[in-house]
Amino acid sequence: MTDAIIVSGGSGSTDLLKHFIDSNSDHLILIAADRGLSYLTDMGIIPDYIVGDFDSAGEDLLKYAIKLESDGLSRLTRLNPIKDDTDTESALNIAFRECDGDIYILFGTGNRLDHVISNIQILKQGLIHNRSVYLIDSNNKVRIIDPKHPITIEKSKQYGDFVSVFPLSGKVTGLNLDGFSYPLKNTVLESGVSLGQSNEISAEQGSISVSSGELIVVEARD
Repeated sequence: MTDAIIVSGGSGSTDLLKHFIDSNSDHLILIAADRGLSYLTDMGIIPDYIVGDFDSAGEDLLKYAIKLESDGLSRLTRLNPIKDDTDTESALNIAFRECDGDIYILFGTGNRLDHVISNIQILKQGLIHNRSVYLIDSNNKVRIIDPKHPITIEKSKQYGDFVSVFPLSGKVTGLNLDGFSYPLKNTVLESGVSLGQSNEISAEQGSISVSSGELIVVEARD
């Protein structure tokens, strides 16, 4: 299967990006979302796809993107700045179309909290497409699950020490946390409470499932 890495325009670690590229280099497509192209350019990496409106990326970066396409090195999709979806969401749609594996969004967090919330929201599209989509930075790995997509996290491979869960909207019912320091059984978890914050896996693996609703799952490290 072929995975995809989307490099968005937020902040992040180039070391983390290099690790993900090196770990998936044999079966990988690389998508630059607007200003994300600048990070790849600084690393000397040419993406397979470039997408964005380039309203904040600058004229030089746009000229470089156009040249990459004219040289046959990348495929460029220019977006109208007046649009309903973000550059990262447009990149996600390309990933759904062009790969059949997991999708990782890097540089999707940073100073703009509205951008972070937006990028968490679009993770839900992975459920619709029956695909695993992750928002990842140096300290966090975020995904969304529903009744059809329970998950198991191996303690030896988890991303950090903590696992937190929150309803994406409204509430989730039938929440089960097995193998955790604070297990839950057939629990209703509603928006507006912090019950799901900062749990830890106590067994060899932790399992998370719900009967209804959509659950944000965050693996985190300090």
